[in-house]
Amino acid sequence: MRMKSWNESYATGNKVIDAQHKALFESFDELNEAIVSGQGKDMLAKIFLNLDHYAKVHFETEENYMRMFNYPDIQAHIDEHKEFSSQIEMYRSRYLGKDNTIPVEIFKFMKEWIVNHVRFTDRKYIEYLGKDI
Repeated sequence: MRMKSWNESYATGNKVIDAQHKALFESFDELNEAIVSGQGKDMLAKIFLNLDHYAKVHFETEENYMRMFNYPDIQAHIDEHKEFSSQIEMYRSRYLGKDNTIPVEIFKFMKEWIVNHVRFTDRKYIEYLGKDI
């Protein structure tokens, strides 16, 4: 069940974006360790705070870059961000409702989302804009 931690295969080449992605990986490393030790549910309040911050700062950063350079697929990218936020809110509601399956479910969702979003969606716009934006 261990999520592969950050490695250079996730790097976009943009230092700001990569630093933000690394912070997300760190949150999931923490969640993974909590799940392994049986403390996953206890860690979720902190994870939700981290995800709120990540979504606000990181998505705003990306979307601002895309607007500055008139990225043609901006709406599709924004839609992915909205879907991420919507899913996190659904998990938060279930967590507040005392659903004990949330740690593993959110872990699986985020593992799939971050790998696909970082490796494919983000790379696509970084290649369009250039790494040194």
